[in-house]
Amino acid sequence: MRSQIQKIAKGEVETEAMSSSFLKFLDTNFKYGTATITWNKESAEKYLNTRKD
Repeated sequence: MRSQIQKIAKGEVETEAMSSSFLKFLDTNFKYGTATITWNKESAEKYLNTRKD
């Protein structure tokens, strides 16, 4: 998870909008290699903008 979040922060992932999620909050898949994190795009951006490395 940590590695994938670091990839998201670096912009090294593909994103795919989800159009039919039963959980409306989870609206985007963040993919890198074979790993996928499903997260809310707006919340991911807020988290990544406020975290310190």
